[in-house]
Amino acid sequence: MPHSRRTYAHPTRSIRKRYHRDNPIRTKSDAKRSEADLEIEIKQMQDGRESNALSVDRRVSLTTLDEDVALQIFSDLNVEDVISLRKTSKDLTILSRFRTVWHNALISNVLSQNLPIPSLPSPFPAFKSLPDLQSLSSEELEILTRESLAVRDNWTSPAPTRTFCARLRTKVMRLLSVTFLPSPSPLGPDTASSSSTSAHAADYSQGRPNSEWLSGRYFVTFGYIAEGLYSLQIWDAEAVLDSSSTSSSTDRICRNDEEDPDNIKLVGEWLGSGRATGLAVCNNVTADEGTLNGFCSCYQDRQSSAQRSTLRIFSFNPHRQDIHDSGVYSREDSLRALRSVTLARPVTLVALTDSRVILQLKGIDVADEFLLLVRDWRTGWTTNNDWEAVLRPSKHGMGKTILSIRVIHDFIVVFRESVVDIYFLPSDFNLPGDATDLSEEVPSYVSVDGSPSSSPRYAPSPSKVHRILLRPSASHKWTWSLNSLAVTERYSWYHERRQASCRLCEGTTKFASGRSCQCVYRPLSLAVRFDSYFPWPVNLIHHFVVHTSPEFDPSALNPLDFAIPINGAPHSNEEIAPCSPFVLPPQNTYTIPSSVRLFGRTALVLGSHGTLVWLDSESDYVPLPLLHQGSADRMAHASAAHNTDEGDEQIETEGYAFAAGTGERIASIQIPLTIPLSGDSQTTNTNSGKEPLVPTSERVLPSLIAARSMEGWTAVATDERAGRIVVGDSEGFVEVWDYY
Repeated sequence: MPHSRRTYAHPTRSIRKRYHRDNPIRTKSDAKRSEADLEIEIKQMQDGRESNALSVDRRVSLTTLDEDVALQIFSDLNVEDVISLRKTSKDLTILSRFRTVWHNALISNVLSQNLPIPSLPSPFPAFKSLPDLQSLSSEELEILTRESLAVRDNWTSPAPTRTFCARLRTKVMRLLSVTFLPSPSPLGPDTASSSSTSAHAADYSQGRPNSEWLSGRYFVTFGYIAEGLYSLQIWDAEAVLDSSSTSSSTDRICRNDEEDPDNIKLVGEWLGSGRATGLAVCNNVTADEGTLNGFCSCYQDRQSSAQRSTLRIFSFNPHRQDIHDSGVYSREDSLRALRSVTLARPVTLVALTDSRVILQLKGIDVADEFLLLVRDWRTGWTTNNDWEAVLRPSKHGMGKTILSIRVIHDFIVVFRESVVDIYFLPSDFNLPGDATDLSEEVPSYVSVDGSPSSSPRYAPSPSKVHRILLRPSASHKWTWSLNSLAVTERYSWYHERRQASCRLCEGTTKFASGRSCQCVYRPLSLAVRFDSYFPWPVNLIHHFVVHTSPEFDPSALNPLDFAIPINGAPHSNEEIAPCSPFVLPPQNTYTIPSSVRLFGRTALVLGSHGTLVWLDSESDYVPLPLLHQGSADRMAHASAAHNTDEGDEQIETEGYAFAAGTGERIASIQIPLTIPLSGDSQTTNTNSGKEPLVPTSERVLPSLIAARSMEGWTAVATDERAGRIVVGDSEGFVEVWDYY
């Protein structure tokens, strides 16, 4: 068969043929018009072929683009892609080291995702003071970004790797509480919040300097040495890392001895007698006083056999001048008692601010039970015009136990086991003299009032004090009673930036009347366990978010609007419209399975960046290589075995460790600040307008911190910026675990 040659029509001829088929010519004018249109179409086709040929020859890439265009492309890449492009060519290496690239990377990958910036010892000053981002170099921004993402990956991994662990013995026989001391902020009383959350957020969002020491360095332990004798101790977890040292955290030795390790030092201690009835910590704003610690104890008077209470306010600051001169720690100088007051009735200390103390009344009158007393501890009990405010619970909160209290600027948020009450009481409010119909004179219940040191005593307290009763400005009743609660003021990058550009207060956070602007309030995160009909709580942890209200206007508020008249009913004016910077009810965002057996212990701790750490009884599901062995070498060996094939075989052959009814674990999870919305909505209302939702990970699983076959853990505390978890047990031991 002869070879047949295939012929191809000329492209111009094919276009003409197709065009005449689709556009039949009827008149001469149509023929002229169609011929002109046909020439235009042929010309466009030829120009397109030439441009395609030129584009292939040029081979456009990132290196041939304009510098501004290439930097814009870099700003849309994640950190891993930037590092990968850096290895491809010399030109991209230069572009990847531009300061603009890492400034945008820090904002888009860390700050806007509400991730904590680690407090890492480093030769770069950015890790210690975190000044304005504009003062950081490109190298500092890159290290800050990459370290933040690296520690985030380890912090949220299924089995985080510890960089340091230590076990120390305290004086107490049974440890009751462990609390981190917040870093004092030198922002001044006009800008600093009573909680540590806003101070940390302002450090690296508005260019303000950080505190005198790193976050999570000092923690407080409390417990009983013997019956009627208690001990309050303050520990330095970074004693070997001096502020002038440039060594990294990897230089620390991982120990697990029963003796006190060299890395952790006791820097403050207070011994007292009686029955402890409250411990509170406050972040003060003055550089000399440092962090404030309040402690209350109850004892029985031997002469009158009456129950009395002693309230003490301590100031802790390890960087006072006398300590710097000596070069060594002095427990007496670092922990000082600022105020000591003896009350002639039993009370419980529930909250402490830089100027006020909140006490829960007990014992004398049934009508006074579960009332909250607010006094000025600096000038109260010493002046003739002394006054106090009593916070009366709502009708659903009468007789209910108080779980937590947060003082947030001008509002006091009280969390009871069945209700949330919000009270409006600014820190600068003073009772006017003409408010006779809203106040009454009552006994002050003060028997002794003086300075705890050898300095001259304070003036004696008056026998009468003016009292004002306040009702909640807003309230919410839970469907079920709460068993345990953890609450924190969340850090939000969008709130911080919008606060700096707020038009209502012009960035001052205050109105002319002295009230705090609505831009200073942040969403609240709640982690709760509900009660059940059984002797143990519900085996679920619910996470709620209380967002701020965009319609809230605090400029014209007056606390007397919420005062209860002397002759009025206790709940006579509760029908007034609620007024609060927070939107109630709280929105449920996450539900986490967590089992607690009968007589099992549980504890909840929630960080300002969304890290939830809890103690439960789910040790039955922990593989053997992840068990807490009580020795640093064994833990390292178990961790190494877990990452190998041998470790996987051990899990399959030996199964799970504990029989039902034994063991305990500590777990954590990172919860983003978001509210699930239905439909196509991509924003949620906040006090600053519309805030973009943080995308939720498809696989949000808890991280196993530790587990063991025995029981005894009683308290847990965490600090996200330091990457540190401190755990106390019933035998008086404290374990410190670092993950950064």
